[in-house]
Amino acid sequence: SPDWVLIAYLTLPVLAIVCVLLAAGAALLLHYTMFGRSIQAVGQNIRAANLAGVHTTRVTMAVYVISGVLASMAGVLLAANTGASLQMSDPYLLNSVAVVVLGGSLMAGGKSNLTGVWGGALFLTLLVTLLNVLQVDIALQNIVKGVLIILVLALAGDRRES
Repeated sequence: SPDWVLIAYLTLPVLAIVCVLLAAGAALLLHYTMFGRSIQAVGQNIRAANLAGVHTTRVTMAVYVISGVLASMAGVLLAANTGASLQMSDPYLLNSVAVVVLGGSLMAGGKSNLTGVWGGALFLTLLVTLLNVLQVDIALQNIVKGVLIILVLALAGDRRES
């Protein structure tokens, strides 16, 4: 194997490598496979997708199953690092919505932008880090994130109407 692969493996966290590979796999699935196109068609307009011959029930069920499996994997990984509790995912709820909104994906579905979601995640990480450095209270941090979500949705709504 080339030396740069070994150097990259030793300097990057394994979790970062796995995340990049999973994101690349998801992007390839969504944009270059029939199943991914079916997901986007169902997300845009379920009735039109059904009329176009997409098995909307199968696609919807498959997406829910995939989502459930990925959520359970995330829960297992989170519980392994922090300990299991009923409220262990609460800090991540608003962040997940904020990342999707900031990334440019439509809240109603049908349009996905994986690179935008990565950019939104990086921006939100920087914002939260800045707020933590400034010692801003968690409640105020959540208010800032909520205002940011509303602002982005309002600006995106104006842009789509014109």
